[in-house]
Amino acid sequence: MTLTTTESALRLERISTMANRVFGNHEKAQRWLRKRSRVLNDAPIDLLESATGATLVEEELNRIGYGIVV
Repeated sequence: MTLTTTESALRLERISTMANRVFGNHEKAQRWLRKRSRVLNDAPIDLLESATGATLVEEELNRIGYGIVV
């Protein structure tokens, strides 16, 4: 199933807000979203195209937020 433009924008906004909160800095959050992650095997922003990928990104942000860095 392909997301509509609105659904895609809402998902990106939700994840971006979460990353901003975790990193405490918009620029750091945006850099993290665009940089390839060895844990996720891709840039987090590229994984947001699917619900499964978005869940993986959320889980990784939660781990980072709780100080569980792999």
